[in-house]
Amino acid sequence: MSALLDLYRSTIGKKVVMALSGAAYIGWVLFHMLGNLQFHLGPAAMNAYAHKLQSMPALVWFGRTGLLVALLVHVVTAIQLIRWNAGSRPVAYQGPKVHLKTSGAARAMRYGGMFLLFFIVVHLFDFTVRAYANFAFPLQGSLGYGGADLGFVHGEVFHNMVLSFTSPVTLSFYVLGMVFLGLHLYHGAWSMFQTLGFEGASTNRDFRRLAIAIAVSVVVGNLSIVLHGFLAGAVLHTPTITGHGAAYYDVAVEAPAALTVKGVELEKH
Repeated sequence: MSALLDLYRSTIGKKVVMALSGAAYIGWVLFHMLGNLQFHLGPAAMNAYAHKLQSMPALVWFGRTGLLVALLVHVVTAIQLIRWNAGSRPVAYQGPKVHLKTSGAARAMRYGGMFLLFFIVVHLFDFTVRAYANFAFPLQGSLGYGGADLGFVHGEVFHNMVLSFTSPVTLSFYVLGMVFLGLHLYHGAWSMFQTLGFEGASTNRDFRRLAIAIAVSVVVGNLSIVLHGFLAGAVLHTPTITGHGAAYYDVAVEAPAALTVKGVELEKH
């Protein structure tokens, strides 16, 4: 244990911890994106996928706990490295900084990481927290059914995603979030390969390409969901309620073309 603590106190040890905790999140982000791509298959497929996950609470909460620990470790270690770097140069630069071998993605890691931390909090409140506590969220859009303005519905995951992405404010926020996420993933994945010793002179280009592929696939996949959600609610008026929320909320399918939400009959478009 003492040896591990000594290793963690070193700069190399902290970078290894950053790489491993970052690797956990790279894996999660890819899994999260691939699962949510079922949004393109329609309300039934997306809701069924979400409810399948919720039917395994032990696995879900194990994953959430692991991700929370990884996030705390990642953030705390990043702050320690930033403070160490600042302390290593007590006298400020006397002229403009010249970034010789530092990419724009690397320079954006600090502020991009701060924004992503804020993004995670908002994202959790937008979807996860509201699944357990019904409250108004200021960024949600508006979806009408048969003249009724229906807000967040427990268990109707597809509907809730469309509801959020229909709001221009939320749409812009998620697009900006994906830009920062892409930069963070690219530089983080490439740095991870270097830190863990997977990169060498002969494989440098291959691992850089892999880092780019990870970042681009996540950004494109997530943005396709966000933009589809916006179009589904604001342009195409896609029916979003399937009745999957019956176990979570007062929602029940009455007929193929109509359903009832808290006593209000809502006709599908």
